[in-house]
Formats: sequence, C-alpha cells, structure tokens
Amino acid sequence: MKQSIQTLRGLACIFLVAYHTIGSAPDRGLMMGDGTLLRHLAESFQYLRMPLFAFVAGIVYTFRSVSPGQHVGGFLIGKARRLLIPLLVVGTLQFIVSGVSKGMTASELLGFVWLPVYPYEHFWFLQAIFMIFVLVAFLDSFGLLVQRAAVVVALILAAVICAGDLVQLQYFSIQGALFLLPFFLLGLYFGRFGDPLARPGGVPIAWALVAVGVVVTQAGLLGYLDHPVSRESPIGLLFGAAFCMLIMRTGWTNRGLGVIGNYSYGIYLFHMFGVAGLRMVLPKLGIHDPYLMFVIMLAGGLGLPIVVELVAGRFTITRMLLLGQKPLRPKRPADAPGAEERLARERLAAR
Repeated sequence: MKQSIQTLRGLACIFLVAYHTIGSAPDRGLMMGDGTLLRHLAESFQYLRMPLFAFVAGIVYTFRSVSPGQHVGGFLIGKARRLLIPLLVVGTLQFIVSGVSKGMTASELLGFVWLPVYPYEHFWFLQAIFMIFVLVAFLDSFGLLVQRAAVVVALILAAVICAGDLVQLQYFSIQGALFLLPFFLLGLYFGRFGDPLARPGGVPIAWALVAVGVVVTQAGLLGYLDHPVSRESPIGLLFGAAFCMLIMRTGWTNRGLGVIGNYSYGIYLFHMFGVAGLRMVLPKLGIHDPYLMFVIMLAGGLGLPIVVELVAGRFTITRMLLLGQKPLRPKRPADAPGAEERLARERLAAR
C-alpha cells in the first residue's frame, strides 16, 4: 500500500503544480484566459486535486492514529511542528518575495503577520488539515470513530455541512477544512475498515458517479449550464470521492510518481518558487510559447522543491523551520566515519 500511496501523492503534486503553473485565475501564472485548453484543464481538475491530498492524508493517519483514551497533546504538538512552523516560515518567505517582486510597500509587506489567521495562497491547506487533525484526534481519543457506522455518520454529516455551505468562516481556513473533511474521513474509513467499494455493486456505482461527475462538471465549464459546478456541491463531492476510491483500490504504482510522492511535502511548500521564478526568467531567454513554458515551469515546480528538501533535510535548523521535521539525531560514536575500524582496533588491543 505504501508505494500506491506515494504514487497518488505524486499524482496529486502534478495536479497541484500544473494548476499553479497555468494560474489560479486568468491574470495569474501563464495568464491563460477562459476558453484556452490549459485554463480548461486547470479548472477541470479542481474536483480531484485537493480531495486526493486529503483522502491520502486520511489513510496515512490510520497508520499512527490516536487511540481511545490516549492524550492528544503529543500528537498535536507533532502535527503543529510539521504543519504550522513551515506555514509561518515558508509562507512568510513567499509572501515577502512575492510582495517585493510586485513592488509592495513596507507597510503592505507587514501583512505577513496575518498568515496564522487567514488563508494565504496554497498554504491554506496546512491550516485546514491541522484543524482536521485536531478534530479527528479528539474524536478518536474519546473512541467516537472506532465503529464503522460512526465513521459513516461523521462522513455524511461532514458532506452535508460542506455541500449546504452551513459554515462560512475563513479564519484559519475553517471553510477549507470543511471541504476537505469528507475526503479525509473517507480515507480514514479506507485505512481503518477496508475498501468501501468491495461490497456488491460498489464499483459500478462509483464508476457511474465518476461518469456523471465528468459530464456535469464539463457541461458547467463549457457553458452548457448557468454556471460551473462548485467543487463543494453534492455532485462535486461525490465525483471526487468516487475517483479517490477507484484509483486507490487499483493498487496502482508508478516509479516516477512514487519518487515525486516521496517529496510531496517539500513540493507542496516550495513549488511556487520554481514556478514563479521560471515565469519571470523564461521570457527573458526568448521562450514565449505557453505550452513550452508550461512544461519547463512544471518541471521546475517539481524539481526545485526536491533539491530544497534534500539540502534542508541535512541541517537541523533548516529541516525544522522549512520542513517541520524533527531535529537530526546526534551521531553516536559508532556512526561516525571510521568508527567501526577504530572500535575493531580497540577490541583487538583489549584482548
């Protein structure tokens, strides 16, 4: 299962980096306007990108989840280190670099102080998934998600709240957390109780939901409906959920995507530095074709973060601040270079 999970993480990373390469709006990224192929692709995958990240996070949570009766303090401190420290450090760095490039004044640059409170760019996911971990950890500590039926009820309730737009709070990306929560709980169900599609008729129903989802969402994007279908709508949620379950149950693995998946967190944090940097450099090099720029920027958005993670992971201060990882363990004498030879000589001399 581990290789399949890494493959799906890699796929989600490509979806994400491609989206920000094209641009989250027609006046961003490659500035591809409505009606262009790349803009259409960016909008088409909105129903799958973040749901896939949340679904995989739910599965991974079950590997080391909070047990009934367990104190949640240690678990949440670990998640805060992993998610919130990079949110503050990398988010601030991106805010300042982006602001300087756009000519923001010094007072405008001070807006980074609101990063812990309001969603900013793609960093909203870190706030949202932390909020989900807090909620699920407490529910698990009280034993409320031990039974299959309880998880199903929680999933349905989360989907109703999301689709009904019953809560509209932007603070700490609560609204984003409510969008991700059904997919996280679906992943939790998958990891804790097995494939929900294994029951008779499950797979055909899921494929039917995907087919309906594709048709309806494309109809909305192509203008055949009054407006595009919201990703928080019932059809949007069912489309994303069915896709996640179907692709996970295949056990699909891909070596290239698996490598990308191994560095998914670094890619999530740093991909915009590669994408935005190349967006400014490529035209100066005489490269203006949007499709060629897309390929190069996508590669840079994936490659640069991998290099950053490899380098930052070698030093305690950078791995803690930039990646939210634990400090490096001090090398024991037996781990030091030449230690084995020295120990062998000492043992021989002691005989």
